[in-house]
Amino acid sequence: MSKNNKGKTPHQIRLEYSAHRLVQLKDPDLLKSSPYWKYISNKTMITPCHQQWDGLVLRHDDPWWQNHFPPNDTECRCRVTAVRPEEYTGQTAPLD
Repeated sequence: MSKNNKGKTPHQIRLEYSAHRLVQLKDPDLLKSSPYWKYISNKTMITPCHQQWDGLVLRHDDPWWQNHFPPNDTECRCRVTAVRPEEYTGQTAPLD
């Protein structure tokens, strides 16, 4: 992320962070050991769907991530982390 965030809105800063985070998560070495991603909602988020997604673990290449990788709106402070296969419990992507 740019060290100079002057003039940027908080949402713009979160978008930049998200783009960099996505590059990190797609690192081939990381994907070998941790091919699943876990959605982590901000506990203070008032958007119910974000809270419903909290703890959701799906493969990194699940199509759900294409439309749900944070930030999901201008106030979204959710995040995604890579997890090992052991954390996947057979969850499926929620229907929107």
